[in-house]
Amino acid sequence: MILKNADIFDSDFALRRADVRVADGKITEIGENLNGGEEHDLSGCVILPGFIDIHIHGCGGADFSDALPDTLETMSRTLASFGVTSFCPASMTLPYDRIEKAFENAAG
Repeated sequence: MILKNADIFDSDFALRRADVRVADGKITEIGENLNGGEEHDLSGCVILPGFIDIHIHGCGGADFSDALPDTLETMSRTLASFGVTSFCPASMTLPYDRIEKAFENAAG
């Protein structure tokens, strides 16, 4: 798949117009006038790298400190829908046993 005419945020921290080739869900090439495969015109759209949230207590109705087994899955899916590819869950000031349980769930 070729994403055509997008503004991309590149490794020089600048926006530039380019085409992006995607194969098997991954970016495989960035360049000008790429051809071959299904094309989608993204004129007026910006392609950014995945975001990293370095401090989050919860989202999507889930709270890391609740220490429920499915909390991280819920948070992961919710954050991914907003372009967040990595995150660092944070606890709150709580009794030690609750904090310990939350981190046990995170460790698997």
